[in-house]
Amino acid sequence: MGAVTPPAPAEPPDDLVAAQINDWLNSWPCAKPPRIVALTQERDTLTDYLLRHGFVRCDIPACNCGSWHHRYGLPERWDELKDDIAEAGHPLCNDNGNNLRNALRQLVTERDKLREVVAAAEEMLKMLVDQGRNGCGCLTCIAYYRKPFDAALAKLERT
Repeated sequence: MGAVTPPAPAEPPDDLVAAQINDWLNSWPCAKPPRIVALTQERDTLTDYLLRHGFVRCDIPACNCGSWHHRYGLPERWDELKDDIAEAGHPLCNDNGNNLRNALRQLVTERDKLREVVAAAEEMLKMLVDQGRNGCGCLTCIAYYRKPFDAALAKLERT
């Protein structure tokens, strides 16, 4: 039986070369040389390392370098933003056009309304404290403090 020789590819892309080499290595009738096994394992380990750390094979037609490019974690950051917006009660959906800017506008509007509620509540608390310090509990004092208290309460109920 003669020695098996690898096919001679005519400069195919790297992925095709790797596939051909793997096919050739797997077709060996005997055990693979230890050096080839070690190199194959090292290649697989390095490929896994690159993939786990945000690198992808170049698939940009204009570039076509066959190398690895870092994604800079953009998909992961985008998913984090979408999750945070959804957790805040404004998920990206058809209501906001699946647009992050619209969801953020809704969130800021909600925040501003809540700030108004807090301001009104603080105003009511201040009036209650003032009434406790200055008022004697007679009908005149109650009527005096009741008007601004009702106005603050109405403002709080509107928001």
